[in-house]
Amino acid sequence: MPVYLLDENVHKPDKIIARCEAEGIKVIRVHQVNLEQTDDPEIFQYAMANGLVVVTGNIRDFSPEQKRWIEAGNEFPGVIYLSTVHYRNVEDIIREIIEVEKVYHETQLREWWV
Repeated sequence: MPVYLLDENVHKPDKIIARCEAEGIKVIRVHQVNLEQTDDPEIFQYAMANGLVVVTGNIRDFSPEQKRWIEAGNEFPGVIYLSTVHYRNVEDIIREIIEVEKVYHETQLREWWV
């Protein structure tokens, strides 16, 4: 079962965490691992090194990191990218995390878009 790491730009993280925990899904915020106000490449490296799935609306900064990580042949836990349409829609974010959780171990796909 993966653990999901919410980037600082994710809207209403406490609501997301509470709802996901009710479903038995572990979700944490960057500040819980002392990464508040940390550059995105460092957050990405931390998440990958610890097997965390990143949830972020910052596609511009995380996508190049993802590409380099995969090209280096590293194990890739995954990233959920939030589009500008769904960026602040907490229900969509929760729904996507729950959906990813259901299929996580059944697929090699590790990039999701909301």
